[in-house]
Amino acid sequence: ARPAPPAFPTGRGSSSVSTHLTLRLPLGDPFITRQLCYNRGTMLGLGTLLRSRYRIDRMLEISASGGLYRAWDTQEAIAVVVRELLPQPDLSPQAMSVLQQQFEREAEALLRLSHPHLVQVLDYFLERVAEPELGVAGAATYPSAYIVTAYVEGERLADRIHREGSPQEDRVVAWAGQILGALDHCHHNAVIHQD
Repeated sequence: ARPAPPAFPTGRGSSSVSTHLTLRLPLGDPFITRQLCYNRGTMLGLGTLLRSRYRIDRMLEISASGGLYRAWDTQEAIAVVVRELLPQPDLSPQAMSVLQQQFEREAEALLRLSHPHLVQVLDYFLERVAEPELGVAGAATYPSAYIVTAYVEGERLADRIHREGSPQEDRVVAWAGQILGALDHCHHNAVIHQD
């Protein structure tokens, strides 16, 4: 059995961003999606309003550490992405306090980043959300953490490769240059990507 992923991104000294394997589900079957989400503790329903601002309109992905949703920013009238990071239920209050402080430091560092090949972080916050229709009202001991980013229309690289086949070497080299440029920008701003 694989150990559970950390409740929030982890780091030592500088800010870091951890990504975790995401389960790709056929979201057309609400029973499968709702059952998996119920088993992991919560799922944001369509129409859920976070921070009195971000209205969830579509689930994009779900993973053991939380969900990824498209939402509508009701103040700016734009589409955004909300990444939910669920706390582990067995954390002590002291450990949770440390993780929340770390999350806020790291989110603040990400908020300052601006690069043409990085998705812009727009906001972050902690909020306790209960979903009574799933039978988990009040089940969350600690609030979940949320990071809001710009919504970028596009497709996953795996889907493109499946449709078009392997890309040409010059295209891969160009993509690698863009990725390395973004990582270099992160590193120069004391943000380390861990994957």
